Amino acid sequence: MVLCYLFVALFSFVANFNSFYSGEQKDRILSDHIDKVEKKIQELKTEYSRSTNELPNKVQRMKITLKHQMLDPNLPDWGVETQKIINDLEKVLGVKITKPAGTPEQKLSAVSTQIDDLLNTYTKKTNDFQSEIDSKVTDIERRFKDIQVNLNLAETNNLLNEAEKLHNNICNEALALIHNDNFKCDSISSSHDREIGQIQYTLKSAQENPMEAIMPALQSALLDLVLPFMILVSSSSRVVEIEPQFPKRP
Repeated sequence: MVLCYLFVALFSFVANFNSFYSGEQKDRILSDHIDKVEKKIQELKTEYSRSTNELPNKVQRMKITLKHQMLDPNLPDWGVETQKIINDLEKVLGVKITKPAGTPEQKLSAVSTQIDDLLNTYTKKTNDFQSEIDSKVTDIERRFKDIQVNLNLAETNNLLNEAEKLHNNICNEALALIHNDNFKCDSISSSHDREIGQIQYTLKSAQENPMEAIMPALQSALLDLVLPFMILVSSSSRVVEIEPQFPKRP
């Protein structure tokens, strides 16, 4: 009998703990998710800006190396080393550079003009995309700020999904635009981590935040273990054993 009671009480305890914890910690959990997504977006935005801002200086340094190589009296013109530098420039700019004709000086002048034109085109693309990023990130941050006044689970989850989609779109477009092995970003998806109200999520969150789990655990224990036990003890103490009464003989 006691084992059956404990078995049922355990399941009841978990269900009640899930209810108490989810209700009390919902706002904190949602706010934590918002902070994480906003941080990821800001990190990506900063990394994109850093990578694109350093590109013009990098190209100019490569142009200087190219000039020294093409005008080197020992190895003038368009040799193996020159082609390596051109290949690196093509990788950085993402386009092919046409090999010109003429003397080494004429070739250098024509290639330099090509590189400048390609860099200007590339810089315009990256700047346009930077403006697009700034606008969309500012909008999503404003909406996050508005929604935190009164957090609603469904609305917040929808906005978090939208923010994660924005991050992943920026990541994919940036990877296609920035031809730099040092620039890295990964797609994010934490919708499976926002199953607030699901027992599995509640237990995982409680393990990560043990202090916040104390009060819901005490409430559940009181409701499922202490009160039923007190009622049982109280009922048992009121049971009075009645002795059988037999009629007396005359």
